Amino acid sequence: MNNCRTGVYICSCGTNIAKIVDVDAVVSFAAGLPDVVLARTYKYMCSNPGQEMITQDIRENHLDRVVVAACSPNMHERTFRTALKSACLNQYLLEMANIREQCSWVHTDPIEATEKAKALVHAAICRVRLHESLDSISVRMCPNVLVIGGGIAGMTAALELAEPPPSDHALMAWKKPSLSVRDREHPFHHRRRPTRIDLPPGRRHHGRTGVQSASPEVAAWGPTADSGRKDTWSGLPSVP
Repeated sequence: MNNCRTGVYICSCGTNIAKIVDVDAVVSFAAGLPDVVLARTYKYMCSNPGQEMITQDIRENHLDRVVVAACSPNMHERTFRTALKSACLNQYLLEMANIREQCSWVHTDPIEATEKAKALVHAAICRVRLHESLDSISVRMCPNVLVIGGGIAGMTAALELAEPPPSDHALMAWKKPSLSVRDREHPFHHRRRPTRIDLPPGRRHHGRTGVQSASPEVAAWGPTADSGRKDTWSGLPSVP
């Protein structure tokens, strides 16, 4: 989209970011980039005053895109999306740049960390131009899981996925005739209480079995087993 009106917000995160990254330099850099209407910094952007700053700027400056350079999106992306919604801006017109975990926490040279932060912010501004308004939808999810591979990782995943509530059923399939001696020392073989690794009914796991194909339908894969029986486990997503 051309002629965006983007607001850029650089979080100091107390001293978590500001002790290494020159946030004022990043703000000055961002302010000179195309489509950027304003660039600000605040000590804690995730705080109520920080969110109110974004909301007010959206309304007063008619922003249609927002970039927040702060911590990991896993921590506060929903927080900032809520701020956009409260200002009647589509929540998906937001892009975050992680300058805490990817800059200040992994670099000791302030100059290098600041330059990297500028690059991440620039990339976020370029990317948010391409964002479009989206609507949230709900889809029916299949809780069944197919774990491909009978090694330590496969058995561990099958045991964990068999515990409620992550999955109603978990099936493990591997190509070898049996598990190795080393693998047999895994708790999978010494569990006292019954597991729920029993789909199809009566079978906890399938040896000599590979996955021939899988239908890439969203939220409901239909893998076909190649074990001489050509079984089809419909509705089973896979965890490779």
